[in-house]
Amino acid sequence: MSDEELAYPQPEQDELDNDVRFVVVVQNPEMPDGKMDERLCSSIDTFTKLNAFFDAFDEAVAYPNEKDIKYDVGSDGMVVIVVTTEALSDTVLQFIDEHVPAAVEEERPEGQNGSAKKRKQ
Repeated sequence: MSDEELAYPQPEQDELDNDVRFVVVVQNPEMPDGKMDERLCSSIDTFTKLNAFFDAFDEAVAYPNEKDIKYDVGSDGMVVIVVTTEALSDTVLQFIDEHVPAAVEEERPEGQNGSAKKRKQ
């Protein structure tokens, strides 16, 4: 592979059909119940913005932690990020909150892991 930038073709319709929802899951043997947090990011509304987000995310978070993080981006806008530690989960959530305008924590029913709904600035 060369050092040239890869040109990802953009579809004619650049708009996403659904809001992007990040689900960050901590999964390791020392946390049998795990931990899950969500962010709804309606400001990522095009493939171009989604690609730009993941270019920055990969560089800052995913590549340096490649043994401790996996993620999958679904065609429905669901992004599942699985990490091995709470510290890495906090890093991921902080990155999302800082790089995505108006990321909103999802309200969880009482008794479930996660945070109450609040708007991020």
